[in-house]
This record gives sequence, structure tokens and C-alpha cells, in this order.
Amino acid sequence: MKCAAYSVARTPRLHPSISETGRWARVAFVIFMALSSTAMTGCKQKSSAVPSPPKTLVKTVHYSRLELGARINGRVVGKIISTVRPRATGVIEDTLFTEGQFVTKGQPLFQIDPRLYQAELARAKGAILLAGARRNAVENRSRRENDLNKLKAVSTQDVEDTRAVGREVAANIQIGEAERLHAEVKNDFTLVRAPISGRIGRALILPGSLVVAEQGQALATILNDNEIYGDYELAATTYNRERNIIASTNGNLEPHIYIDGSYGNGPPVISSATVIDTNANSDTDSVVIRATLPNNRHQFIPGAFTSARYVMGYVNGTIEIPAEAIIRNDDGGERVCKVDVEKKVICIDIQVLERGKSTVWVLGDVADGDRVIVDNPENYSSGQKIDPIEGRLSTFRVPE
Repeated sequence: MKCAAYSVARTPRLHPSISETGRWARVAFVIFMALSSTAMTGCKQKSSAVPSPPKTLVKTVHYSRLELGARINGRVVGKIISTVRPRATGVIEDTLFTEGQFVTKGQPLFQIDPRLYQAELARAKGAILLAGARRNAVENRSRRENDLNKLKAVSTQDVEDTRAVGREVAANIQIGEAERLHAEVKNDFTLVRAPISGRIGRALILPGSLVVAEQGQALATILNDNEIYGDYELAATTYNRERNIIASTNGNLEPHIYIDGSYGNGPPVISSATVIDTNANSDTDSVVIRATLPNNRHQFIPGAFTSARYVMGYVNGTIEIPAEAIIRNDDGGERVCKVDVEKKVICIDIQVLERGKSTVWVLGDVADGDRVIVDNPENYSSGQKIDPIEGRLSTFRVPE
């Protein structure tokens, strides 16, 4: 109904001789004036109504332990690896293993022609027999001279000379034993054995080839890959920044690594991690982080590329806030707008510790259980009253 202004005229006094029709007209006029007054009162009430607060999407934030780390890449490195080299000189007669198979420590791998070393061993044994025969003769002579010396039938000098010869023979026998042992060891070196247990690679020297003791070229390589290393590079700036955050917030320094198992196809492997560089690499401005990888399933191959997530430590008591709640100030700072119990907006400046793909972490600026505006928060100001509507909480992710 449209509102209109009405003026009420003075009702004239009717003559007693007015007809019945006139009386009914007077009653109708009074009813019309009453209805018009009610309509005007409704228009006044409608024009003075207060607008309702705007409905605004908010999210409740909570405490979350901040995990400080970074995505890193590296290479798998053998932890226990041995190169098989000859310790005897000669021609390779035979290869005694299957390439690529597991070998045990002490297992024969190559046979070198042993004939020269067997001859040396036989000569050493003969020298011992010769020295032993002479020792028997000297001992018999010494006993006779001792008896004759008692009868004064032989000089004391002859007795002392015989004893000296006996000591010389004993020394020669000891030298012969040493030479025999040396010859046995060298002869044993003609059978090249595995120095460690592990998986052996290709034979790098074929039968018929001449090898020299302690040569530089290896005969084969053995790797024990039950435990291996993962060497990863991390930017020195990232390393220093996150250490400073942990130190300044009294966080927990617990370096470890989540390694992609089976190169992304298996569950992550968790390992402790150590920075093995004392200085950052001046060419790449990075430090090397080493992790020991359990490899019982042999899913890691030395030399292969691998990726991991390095975690330096944790900061407790941080608040995880959706990124859409962050407002950037003109001076470069940041703020959020939260809602108090009276449904009034309070905008505060914040200091961001870490940023993720869809969230940020702050410490000390926002409390657990606060509700922050996530729907165009830059359109609200402190003191404004709103009608908060709780949005669906997303699954927050650790910053990448």
C-alpha cells in the first residue's frame, strides 16, 4: 500500500431531520478515517527499521605443530662397498661366481695361476727341513761335548762354539717358518675371495688376462645394499632460515627425512638425517644431507635419483590459518580479521612463520578457537558487526 497524506476536516453537525441514509454515511466515513490512520502508522515503522548484519563466511582455527622442512633431491650411495683387486701376480685361470648374484664373505671369486707361489711354498718348507736336520746334528754334538768337558777332554771354547751354532740353527728354523707362512699366504692369494658379503657386479677382468698384485684396476665390485646412503642437497639459505626459526621459537630440532619408497611407488621410508658438510658448497650454495636408508627389500639402487622431504624440526603452539584469510597491508605487512563473541570484527597484524600451498602458520597473534573471516576479508573493518557462518574446514597440508 502506498502511503499518502490525509487531512481530517471538522465533522459538521447534522440536522435532526437527516434521513437514515445520512446516518449510515457518517458511520462509513468514521471507519474510513480509522483505516487510513493505521496505514500511515505502518509506513512510519517500516521506514525506521535497522538493516541486519551481513552474513560472512568464517573458519575456526586451532593449534597445529609446524613442521619445518623442504623438498630435496639426491642420489643413492652405497654404504658398504668393496672393489675386488688381486693381491697376487699371475694369469686369471677361472671366474668362480655368477654376475649379479649374492656372494658371502670369503667366497672364491677368481683363480689366479698358483704354480709359482706353490713352488715358493715348497722351497720354504724344504729350508725348514734342512734347518731341522742340522739342528739335530748340533744338539747331538753339544751333548757329547758337554760330557767330554766334564772329563776335561774338550775345551770350554769348543763347547761354547757348538752352543752358538745351535742357536744359529734355531734362528734359521724360525726364519724358515716365517718364509713358509709368507709363501702360504701368497699362495692363498691366488684364490681371490670376496672381502665382504653382498651383491657382486660384472667381472671386469676375463680369464686369460694377466693381473698384477695390488693393481689399480678392480676385478669386480661388491655392494652390501641392505643399508645404503641417500645424499641430498639443500639450499644453504633454507637451511639457515629454518634453523633460525626453530631457535627463535624454542622449537624442537629433530632432523629426519621422509624418502619416497620404490621411487614414488611405495610407502615413505623414514630415516634420521645428518648434514655432513662443514661448509656450504660455494658453487651451488648448498649443503649435503645424508640419510641412512634401510634397504631390506632392495628397492633403492645405488647411483639412482631419489626424492625426499627433509624435516629439520618442529615448532609447537602455532596457529594454522587458511591463506584466503590473509590481508596484505599497504606497508607490506599482513593482517587477519577475526570475530569476537559479540560478532564484531577485530582486525590485527600478524607475523607469518611459514607458508604452505593453502595455509600459513603464525605464532602468538591468533588464539586457538578464534574465528577468522575467509570471504573477502579486506572488505571488513574493526568494529563492524557481522553474522558469521562457519565454513567447511579443509585438510591443511604441511608447507612444501
